[in-house]
Amino acid sequence: MIYGSAAKTTLDKLNTVHHQGLRLSSGAFRTSPVHSLYVITHGPSLQTRRERLSLKYYFKIKSHHSHPLYTHVTHPNFKTFYENRPSYVPSFGLRMQILLDF
Repeated sequence: MIYGSAAKTTLDKLNTVHHQGLRLSSGAFRTSPVHSLYVITHGPSLQTRRERLSLKYYFKIKSHHSHPLYTHVTHPNFKTFYENRPSYVPSFGLRMQILLDF
């Protein structure tokens, strides 16, 4: 349920498969740029989709104070831990903080 919590290499593999599927379904050439595929198919990238679904889930948790993950999402811990280890995937709450700070 937590979108984007996999390692970057795993997400890159999913993106590759997604792009191949878009090329097959749209009849585009193998050399077609990825951004052109999104325009042709009228769909978002997987990264955009993951961010949108994560934000939707984040605000759902945040709107219910009785949700079991409420404190973990609204007050995420271990910020310095993840800052010192860039290869580790940050917790859901930290990823949402980073996403909302932009």
